[in-house]
Amino acid sequence: MQTRSHMRTNRSRRLGELLRSRRLSIHPQALDFGSYTRLPARVGHRVTQEEAAEALGVSREWYSVLENGGIPRLSSRLAHRVAEVFGLGGIARAGAFAREDLEAQVTGSLIELQRFARDLGSSSSFAESAGGAVEALRRIARPDCGAIYSLVDADGRTSGYAAGPRAPRHWSDLSNEVMLEAHQASLQTGGAGIIERVLLPDEAEAEARVVSSFTQPDGQTRYEFECSLDRWRSFNGGLKVRSALIVPLFERGAFSGVLACGWLEPRSIAAGEVEVARLLSTLVDLASACA
Repeated sequence: MQTRSHMRTNRSRRLGELLRSRRLSIHPQALDFGSYTRLPARVGHRVTQEEAAEALGVSREWYSVLENGGIPRLSSRLAHRVAEVFGLGGIARAGAFAREDLEAQVTGSLIELQRFARDLGSSSSFAESAGGAVEALRRIARPDCGAIYSLVDADGRTSGYAAGPRAPRHWSDLSNEVMLEAHQASLQTGGAGIIERVLLPDEAEAEARVVSSFTQPDGQTRYEFECSLDRWRSFNGGLKVRSALIVPLFERGAFSGVLACGWLEPRSIAAGEVEVARLLSTLVDLASACA
């Protein structure tokens, strides 16, 4: 039977290995990773331990020990910073977790990303890869409504998949149509849509049409989707989504749909959650290019 000390050592080792894997997977041409913006002189080069340490606000020596599994426990502040820099969703909702729970969630999110990247190699279709992204996003971000994809093919035919506590019971062909109408024009070249307060149909009874406003990750760019109250009731009357995150999906570089997750209460979408969703989308696109 493992002692608590051995369990903590094993967890530290796994976290170190996964942080190293995540650091080395960042493309040399990336302008940023997570919430950290790279210096121009470093773009074009692999992310080093020194650069990762600067992003976290720690010394290179300390970060090296962390990657080698020698840090038995992270502070709550540093666990949040790791989540932001390495793009781990569901972690930066502070105060809700004890310190050891935060460490476990950081490790768990990295494991999910690594597992998804590994499983992509055995996917037989783009839809299967996108479905894996839905499941990974659901496990990492833990949306209490669920996670979905809505796809559109070259002939305009739509399809979808939903996972989670609520979404599968209320997802339909109309749901796919609404998602694509809402986001295809604005996300077809990239980005993300964030909405932190979605109207329920009952809240819009006085309006003939419902307008939903989405913010891009830069906090400045916005786009809107407008539809009739009856259509909105058909879409969100059963789902009851109150906040959501949406990212585009690409197949060989061409827009092919959206990946999204939703919550049943208005809430702030963490930067780490956005980065995880975008990373999953990028992995799906890369897998399609190699198929």
